[in-house]
Amino acid sequence: MSRPACRTCGSRNVESLGALPDSAVFAGVALAEPLHGGTLWRCTDCSFVFRDPLLPPSRYEDLYRHGGTEVWDGEGERPDFDLVRRHMAADTHGGDVLEIGCYTGSLLHSLPKRYRLHGVELNERAAQIAASRGIEIVAAAAAELPGLSEKFDTIIACDVIEHLENPLDFLGQLRGRLAPGGRVLISTGDSGAWLWRLLRTRFWYCSFPEHISFVGKDWFQAMAGRAGLQVVQQTPFNYSFNSLRPAGVFRLARTLLYGSNPKLYEWLHRRVRGPHAEGFVPPGCGATADHVFCVLAAV
Repeated sequence: MSRPACRTCGSRNVESLGALPDSAVFAGVALAEPLHGGTLWRCTDCSFVFRDPLLPPSRYEDLYRHGGTEVWDGEGERPDFDLVRRHMAADTHGGDVLEIGCYTGSLLHSLPKRYRLHGVELNERAAQIAASRGIEIVAAAAAELPGLSEKFDTIIACDVIEHLENPLDFLGQLRGRLAPGGRVLISTGDSGAWLWRLLRTRFWYCSFPEHISFVGKDWFQAMAGRAGLQVVQQTPFNYSFNSLRPAGVFRLARTLLYGSNPKLYEWLHRRVRGPHAEGFVPPGCGATADHVFCVLAAV
């Protein structure tokens, strides 16, 4: 097996974390043919974790365009959306806000009326819904950002950076569209979280084929400066509000069982859910604070 170079710092000092599972579902839509999982790698120089090999960009674009419209939307409670709202509530001046991957616009639509709302969204149906909510769709993909002339006071990217081939290039694109004194708000999985380091390729977050690049607190600290940004704040969180309560402890126990014996866990899963249960995802979501909300400003 050839050793790939790190996609963000270019180093060849990468270690294999093992093979990732194949997947028959992408963005909530069943596929005619499973996608090969590839291998998970970690760069020992910049802490970047990444899937390799990747599909051609045109294949990813097609899969996203035809993905489901309920996969990433946040009509219900989402802790990262709440962190964004709290951060922006402290700004009384308003201004232009851009959300990358705004989907149906539920987060932007929930912001105070003093903000002017803009979005980037590839999924055609989701973009239509966002536009019906008064959000100006300025581009379909992050790659189109350099072609925009507008500058934005706040740029938001929740659960986006893990879908992109080169997160450092993405930060540079965001920096180029940032108005003076502006901020970038990013939420994503933290590849340095202790449970991820323990479970490696059995960690739930890297089982989704649309997740190809994994950053975290250490990576932001090491690499943000190369994009002309500096870290202002990093807040760990998870997708459950009760990780220390019984439900969270139960999630962690299930996760550790899966990590130690996946075949036993999947057998128990089939016994409980039935032999024809579909859509199996490794347990772990909400078990620990495995995500990070990062606030960045221009250097």
